Amino acid sequence: MISLTAPAKINLYLDILDKRTDGYHNIITVFQSISMFDILKCERIERGIEVEVKGKWDVMKGKVNLVYRAAKQFFNDTGIDGGIHLILDKNIPPGRGLGGGSSDAAITIIMLNHLFSTHLMLNKMVEIGKKVGADVPFFFYGGTALAVGKGDRFIETLLPTPNYKVLIFIPAFEIPTRKAYKKFSLTNRKHTVKLGAEELINIYKKGENLLLENAFESFAFKEFPLLARVKEMLISEGSDGVLLSGSGSSMFALFKNRGDAESAGERVRRFGNLWYGELLSRGVYQQLLKI
Repeated sequence: MISLTAPAKINLYLDILDKRTDGYHNIITVFQSISMFDILKCERIERGIEVEVKGKWDVMKGKVNLVYRAAKQFFNDTGIDGGIHLILDKNIPPGRGLGGGSSDAAITIIMLNHLFSTHLMLNKMVEIGKKVGADVPFFFYGGTALAVGKGDRFIETLLPTPNYKVLIFIPAFEIPTRKAYKKFSLTNRKHTVKLGAEELINIYKKGENLLLENAFESFAFKEFPLLARVKEMLISEGSDGVLLSGSGSSMFALFKNRGDAESAGERVRRFGNLWYGELLSRGVYQQLLKI
């Protein structure tokens, strides 16, 4: 049996450009890996795909689970008639904009590539991942990265990764991704795109200011006023930046040190769960993917 960690992500920047003919939206986003992990284990069996889910968070099971879908897509694309038993220890909360399911899918493909000795190149694994989910490709790279399209097309890895500790506020409620995009489309018909890819690259490479922006916040704060309140409280505690992650519902706050993060967390603890960790560079992330 082999085992790998599947890191979560936050979005340091997320803007929605327009709706595509395939039903998705074109976006521009800066993904950032964090040190929150699911754990995946797998071993070969005679036939079939078995996914066993453990942990504190409820996720979709069976054939709709992204781990199952990733394994199925891997076998379809490689033509392998194999069997696999996968164990998912779920630590990343679903429906909170942290990318746990997509990370699990990418790590599943990486593990199967190793276990069945298919020797797929990175670009081939990415292509398999794209068929499973729009932001799955990011989790083959990690670190700090600018993406466009559905979130599946990478422009550039942004260096250096900002040097911050991160506090994640996890409310009791989820915001399903489809609901978030639907609400955004209905309430932001005159939304103005703020920055292009080249402008973002220049800002992040200079490293002078950490640009945090999320187009979903206007919808999320109207629908869930608690999120706006938590953001205000964390800013008042001296955070260097607070933002909704992805389409929500989690919020992240950045601090120079762990002590300040924990002190701020005490102010909002009564409203939800808290998690503390770090931003991961691409170098550190890639070390985690080695079997």
